[in-house]
Amino acid sequence: MLYRKLAILLACVVGLISAAGFFFFGSNYFTPAADPIFVIKNYIEAIYARNFLQAYRLISIEDQRIRNEQDYVREQGAYDGFTLRLAKSLAEKMDFAVLEDKRNGQRARITARFKLPSPEDLSALAQNWDSEKLNSSSPDQQRQILESIEKLRRDKKLLMVESQQTFELIKEGKDWRLFFDWAGGTKVRFGFLAPPGSGIEVEFQEKEIIANPRDPFIVHFQIKYRGNREVSAKIVHRIEPPAVRENLQMIQCGLLSPINLSPESEQEMASVYLFDGNLSEVKKVFLAYEFKIEPAAPRVAHTPRAVSTTKRM
Repeated sequence: MLYRKLAILLACVVGLISAAGFFFFGSNYFTPAADPIFVIKNYIEAIYARNFLQAYRLISIEDQRIRNEQDYVREQGAYDGFTLRLAKSLAEKMDFAVLEDKRNGQRARITARFKLPSPEDLSALAQNWDSEKLNSSSPDQQRQILESIEKLRRDKKLLMVESQQTFELIKEGKDWRLFFDWAGGTKVRFGFLAPPGSGIEVEFQEKEIIANPRDPFIVHFQIKYRGNREVSAKIVHRIEPPAVRENLQMIQCGLLSPINLSPESEQEMASVYLFDGNLSEVKKVFLAYEFKIEPAAPRVAHTPRAVSTTKRM
């Protein structure tokens, strides 16, 4: 009987130790904010998937004082439903590498290189990323989309786009958070101008961006053309206040050359910009794409997806 009681007591002690160990392991496993690298990876995945609620929670309290969660999520235009699930599954396929890791006490500056699936290349499969269409598709259709993308990955035909970015982080208690210095940044809003009745619509995924000097920022947008004949459109940048034009550089853009617009077509595009110089006195900038309609340009055998360059606006 004594041996039996000792055996039961020992089993209870071992069980308690195991439970404590599991809790300790689980706590560390599910608190990646204790490692700045995990914070950056999770943030990139969240931004890519347009899961802005998750992204906001990785941003510093100092920045959050400038923009609250509700405004941030609303202005960015978040995905939900199956569209969010699909984007998350693509984000999980990210290739990630740290190029530079500098830490000094409560601050860190980390440069990362990452590759993610090109959303534009998947537009045909993803209903042109129309959330309403994707979310209303049947379970079978959704499964087919996921299986088709997985097959592209297995066959190594999934086009990946490479990016590089430097992140500033600060430590808040035990956790690291991304620091964007929204208090010292310039708010950039986006819009478009098109001739009346042209049938051109532009939807910007980022309604507003807070940009800091010498830090590149990207804007994603979708061009929809509802006209009944093919046209060519030349896009001109309109910037307010005009004096900011000298400080704005276009690093990458698919709008440097006229684009052909076919009836009932939609195109996903992105542009990368950078402010140089001192913008401390400029707190708001409006950047508009003005569409100038021209006769349709002759089609060529191959047209590059985008042009990478650096150009002062």
